[in-house]
Amino acid sequence: HHRGIGKGYVFNVDKHPDMLKSWWPHEKKLLEVLKFIFFWEYITDKYRPVLFLSSLHSKELSIIARYSKIKYLSLALARYGHRRMWVENEYYQNFDLIKKVKENVKKYSMRNDKEFINYELDIQGVFFISKVSYTFIGALKKFLLRLPSEIERLVTGYHKKTQGYKFMRWCSPMLRRPFMYRYFRKYGKKTEDLKGYKLFFSPMHAEPEYNTLSVSPEFSNTMELIAWLSKSIPANGIIVIKEHPMSYGVRSKHYYDRFRKMGNVVLAHPEISSLEWIQNSLLVTILTGTVGVEAVYNEKPVLAFGKYHIINNLPTVRYANNFDSTNKAVHELIKLSNNKKLLSVSKQALYHAQMDISFEMKGLEKLHKRNILSMDMAAIAVKTLKEKYNI
Repeated sequence: HHRGIGKGYVFNVDKHPDMLKSWWPHEKKLLEVLKFIFFWEYITDKYRPVLFLSSLHSKELSIIARYSKIKYLSLALARYGHRRMWVENEYYQNFDLIKKVKENVKKYSMRNDKEFINYELDIQGVFFISKVSYTFIGALKKFLLRLPSEIERLVTGYHKKTQGYKFMRWCSPMLRRPFMYRYFRKYGKKTEDLKGYKLFFSPMHAEPEYNTLSVSPEFSNTMELIAWLSKSIPANGIIVIKEHPMSYGVRSKHYYDRFRKMGNVVLAHPEISSLEWIQNSLLVTILTGTVGVEAVYNEKPVLAFGKYHIINNLPTVRYANNFDSTNKAVHELIKLSNNKKLLSVSKQALYHAQMDISFEMKGLEKLHKRNILSMDMAAIAVKTLKEKYNI
């Protein structure tokens, strides 16, 4: 789960900058992990905390907190509008949310009423994606802004001290971004280009990133995922791969060319939104992330390759972890794609569980990486801790 010492497990971003610590021998990497574990053991033994709070869950601290029976929470996206929720482990799980989803599936399966639910896109994702530039001028500007800090790190020996990214290695993906965006514009397909086919939408993920490294530690190989899917779908099916807006530049042209050599796989034109692909697809495949939630709200079946995703508890979602389970799930989900009743049950179950467990924190996304103290946001966080955890 460490993007440095675990770099060898990150298969899908062949142009992601190298890190010095990724070349450490096995024993040194084990000692690095133990260093974090020993640190949190020391903190726990000395101060006897009753609660840990963090922005993202630490794998090592999660292990220690579970063993010591200490509550450990972090604030996370609820994947609905401005809403947030507290998650209780490194797999992005809230156990009350899981319980609510299961209860709601039984509850709404016994009802026949059709409920109108208006899904709101996750605002933080929309906010960050809106800041990304794919122009050559934008790439050059970003490169020039980073250059002084890179020189400073070289002079001060920062790279060697931290054993992190090598000097100037992030500049190459920055400058590559507009070229890869043009590559997708050239070879990417639009929905009207694929009329007559059954579409299977498979979005790529931002990598290396928390959602793949920590939330899906068992499996994160997108290339293998697509290969299983390609060998499982019907002859009149086409897999549509859409690149994550933040990941242009960290994957090579050769990586994408391998997909294009598969007869039933195409790249998505970057100007066509994920929502349009979801609405025009027979089913959606995910590893982690928000697209699976969006698919449920658009009443589409989902094939999930991430073991811990909340939507795995819904009747129109199947979890797969090898070729056989992928093949079986594809055939089951194709049959479910016309079951409007069950698709509606999944949507209602997820929506009402999210509304019960999550809470509004409008504007929090604008405070990301800024040294601004927001007492309004802090008050909401404290209030929900008291209400939901009696803290």
